[in-house]
Amino acid sequence: MTYKSGYPNRILVNQYREVLEQSGCEYKLFITQLADVGTIVPVELTEIPEDILDVSLKYVRQHKSKFATSLKHLDERDLIVSGFFLVATKDAKAL
Repeated sequence: MTYKSGYPNRILVNQYREVLEQSGCEYKLFITQLADVGTIVPVELTEIPEDILDVSLKYVRQHKSKFATSLKHLDERDLIVSGFFLVATKDAKAL
């Protein structure tokens, strides 16, 4: 996260998801900002209206050729996320 801002810096949403899935935590990601859309009411990615997703996906597709090589293979739905809240819980039995 960018220092004291609540925004991801160089760690993208897919990387958070991978770590959480490996840890066995239950988690939810609430998207708060999208590329070319800005701030939205925090919701899970699957709950974002298609018309809003389309604006952001179009933006990513238009600019993807300028992205670093390491980003070009990532899912576009991960690339549109520019801000999110993370809620994670660890099963007490696993401790």
